[in-house]
Amino acid sequence: MAGMNNIIYSIIARGMWILLLAGVVAACEKAVESGAVDSDGDTDGDSDTNGDTDSDTDSDADGDSDGDSDGDLPPGLCGDGILTPDEACDDGDTDDGDGCAGNCRSMDAGYSCQPPGEPCSPIARCGDGLPSLPEHCDDGDRDNGDGCSGDCRVEIGWQCSGAPSTCTPTVCGNSNIEGTESCDDGNGIPFDGCSAACQQEPDCGSGQCVSACGDGFVIDEQCDDGNRIDGDGCSSTCEKEEGFDCVPEDDCERMDGECVLRVSAVFRDFATSTDAFGDFEGGGNMVTGLVEPLLADGKPVLVDNGNSLCPTIASPASFARWYTDGDGRETLVSSLTLYDNGDGAFVNRWGPDGEQWCVDAVCYDGTPAFFPVDGLTGEGDRRAATIPTEYGGNWLPESDFVDGAVLHNFGYTSEVLYWFRYDPAVPSSLRFLGDDDLWVFVNGQLALDLGCVHVPAAGEVAIDAQTADDFELEPGGVYPIAVFHAERNPTGSSFQLTLEGFNTSRSLCLPLCGDGIVGLGEECDDGINDGGYGECDAGCVLGAYCGDGIEQPGEDCDDGNNVDGDGCGSACRNVSIE
Repeated sequence: MAGMNNIIYSIIARGMWILLLAGVVAACEKAVESGAVDSDGDTDGDSDTNGDTDSDTDSDADGDSDGDSDGDLPPGLCGDGILTPDEACDDGDTDDGDGCAGNCRSMDAGYSCQPPGEPCSPIARCGDGLPSLPEHCDDGDRDNGDGCSGDCRVEIGWQCSGAPSTCTPTVCGNSNIEGTESCDDGNGIPFDGCSAACQQEPDCGSGQCVSACGDGFVIDEQCDDGNRIDGDGCSSTCEKEEGFDCVPEDDCERMDGECVLRVSAVFRDFATSTDAFGDFEGGGNMVTGLVEPLLADGKPVLVDNGNSLCPTIASPASFARWYTDGDGRETLVSSLTLYDNGDGAFVNRWGPDGEQWCVDAVCYDGTPAFFPVDGLTGEGDRRAATIPTEYGGNWLPESDFVDGAVLHNFGYTSEVLYWFRYDPAVPSSLRFLGDDDLWVFVNGQLALDLGCVHVPAAGEVAIDAQTADDFELEPGGVYPIAVFHAERNPTGSSFQLTLEGFNTSRSLCLPLCGDGIVGLGEECDDGINDGGYGECDAGCVLGAYCGDGIEQPGEDCDDGNNVDGDGCGSACRNVSIE
């Protein structure tokens, strides 16, 4: 019985093997009939041996060889440093954010990716309307005076945003620090630590001034360029930034191409005949010794017997009003523009554009008609002016010399404050010619005393190694020089202020071309700067490049920008992806 069972199992097993073999043969015959068996010996219809349905070497079916199914460019091409027709750029890697996109199909704005295989270099084309680091702004031009300067810095008194940059004036005095402001104390009055332009002022409350970053004076700082903006060579904390060299600025503000020196001034307009104390109308003679030898809280103080020395001053209390704000006077915050006299000094002049006062072919610096408060109310104080002998006028009416001469607003005071760095090797001086009261204080100490009502009088203050001890000056220290003036006789008003040799020491930070860092004022800096298409040339300027609007050899197009989607690719190549 057991033998019979073994025979039956053997027959069944043989039958199953026969059926299995028949199935395999049938499948092979079907494959041959359909033509699916290819040259690599498999049945997927391609020429590889990975069993998928494309001809690459991975196991997906997207046609590339990167092992995923997204169909992007093969890593063996993008990132190999060889620029091919299906790439906009190839910097030798597949990283994003370095100028060339990770898939090599677009170039980032603000970069040049030439030559292929090298890292992309940052570029900044000031005037193209696209703010690119290190630019603070770019309004599409290279004009000064519109908020964004010719080297794409935000100018003092402005704030800029957007691309292209839109620049608007800041509002100094609103207690909000905006744009280039380094302070805003809620008023527009200078000489209180925050200037009328909302720039920091030195603190000179106790002897030598202490510098605040942003005041333009280098005192215990690496630099100070007069603002608190990063990226311009001198940081917001007054430290030198990499890629810049900061030196004392020897340039000047220019008006019509000529150097000028602009100093802050505050004018206060008083009534003349209706003044409650009667300080601003009357005659007299020049008197010295009217004020104390030291300033008190930054202001001059009349000596106790001052009104007896100069009877047109009612009392110390009436004098205390002269250089402060309050009832019975109107305050004007302004400035004095001093012009280069050709002798190394700066002086105010009669004309609005620096024209000298001339009589009978003889020309004079200063002005015989100094009326800075004419624009204020001054009702009842308008009088005709006369021209003093010192200006060739022999006290004749201004109308004899000036067509259309108008009545002027008399009865005012002037306060001018200027800071300087003392350098014993550079003698400095202040010279004055005018009327009426005039006092000059250096480092808070009386240096020039021309008090009371008088005809034009002259005086000079010299600051050098011989006088330094008198004013307690130390080499390299920063000190204030303060001028207090009053016009108190409504017949004439002359004023000539000359400054020579005063150095403010503001830092000028210039980029170091060739250090491989693009700084403000540079278009590029690859560290070599030997030129070539899309590369940096001598002087850290670009030669021919993609985006200059000129189609160069190797470019398919150049529409003047580096933007995709406008008919010309960001790298000036029409990328062909097959």
